[in-house]
Amino acid sequence: MFFAVYGLSIAMMPAFIFAFPAAYLYQRGLKAFAYPFILLGVLYNTAVITVWCGWTLVFFLERADANALIPATLWSYGAAIGPLAYMTAKEGQGGGDNTSAVFTTYFAQVGFVAMALTLWFGGVTVLNAMAVFAAVMLLGTLLEFIVEVQKRNASTVAERMMV
Repeated sequence: MFFAVYGLSIAMMPAFIFAFPAAYLYQRGLKAFAYPFILLGVLYNTAVITVWCGWTLVFFLERADANALIPATLWSYGAAIGPLAYMTAKEGQGGGDNTSAVFTTYFAQVGFVAMALTLWFGGVTVLNAMAVFAAVMLLGTLLEFIVEVQKRNASTVAERMMV
């Protein structure tokens, strides 16, 4: 699990490809053009987390026999969500706003439980269960994006009022 944090961090780094033009456009006042880049960066990280959680679940379930499916699923939950929770906690200790990380981690937790439940009780394939996870993460991503846009708009209005 210790090395998973570094692996996930490296896998999420390409999202900066979208962050640089978004920051440039946002600082120039072209917010409407910056938002698609911000959303693409968040969607990229969401895809990385979806693959990570799905792969972790498959990794543990392939090594479990029929009597150990539930313990293996619980163990995979900890192995998949633990690094995300650790990164979220560390981001919050930096004094910055980690609302996005909290949203992402929360919806990853909910999505993993939904993925596990559809596998246990739904009789679906792992790929279909990952689609359930991805749907939950997409919902979380959209809510996260809306909250962040609202926060940025509120801070802009507050800055204008102070001038």
